[in-house]
Amino acid sequence: MSQFAVGESSAGNYLVEGLIKNPAWIGTHSFKIVSRNGISDQESTRGDKGLFGAAESEVFTFEIKHPCTKTVFDDWILEPVQVSLKADSKSVTLTEPKDQVSLDYGDKDGFTLCGARSLSIVTPASEFESFLTFESPDKLIIAATLKQDLGPHSVTLRVALDDYPDILPSETVLSINIGACQIKSLSATQVPAQIYQLFQEAKEFSFEPFVQYPDCSYQLDYTTRIKNIETDTYSDLPLFMTHKNLTFRAESSRIEDLGEYVVSIVPKISDIE
Repeated sequence: MSQFAVGESSAGNYLVEGLIKNPAWIGTHSFKIVSRNGISDQESTRGDKGLFGAAESEVFTFEIKHPCTKTVFDDWILEPVQVSLKADSKSVTLTEPKDQVSLDYGDKDGFTLCGARSLSIVTPASEFESFLTFESPDKLIIAATLKQDLGPHSVTLRVALDDYPDILPSETVLSINIGACQIKSLSATQVPAQIYQLFQEAKEFSFEPFVQYPDCSYQLDYTTRIKNIETDTYSDLPLFMTHKNLTFRAESSRIEDLGEYVVSIVPKISDIE
């Protein structure tokens, strides 16, 4: 009982008070208060100054509860997340809300005193499982690859105290917007030099489609121009040369068409939705 002190608060009324720091006291306890007349001498012997006369109270009980049984969570707000379809996966670290008792006692960090927590997604899995996964208990990975995932999404998250199920869990909404796939780079296969002789049958040659990174699978249209290496200028294809889809065709019987030509191929996305 060293944690408690008994004092007379008013005539015939006594106050029992104390500060409990040892968690071993958590639970229900039974006590009696004993009142004795007289004082004890230093030798603890009975005599003129010894103890005499005593009165005991009825047995009473009281319960000591952990303060975390009354804690509440702070507001929980998460910043919205913007990602692009087929982009590199994005990691989102979830900063959990603090609880008031862990702010007031113990390490006062807002997290430690009330023990372990569980973080879960309340939103039905069918609404996010194609693009959202847990990498760790407090980290989400967002990686969208399907066109059906385009657009805004709201995912409700919940955090609860494992050891105190009666404490109202904290919930928040994580807003995720998945935008159109964005091409970071295009690469092309070099077309070998081609030779066409005047007055010969038409010659056709093709080039490979440009490779998109990431693979957005967009339909690409190609514009072709003749590049003047000396002046770094461009002009239309000569009349003897045509281009359709991925194929060039050359046919000429005009001396004026003799020469060397450098063809520039420029891709353009044609079907962004």
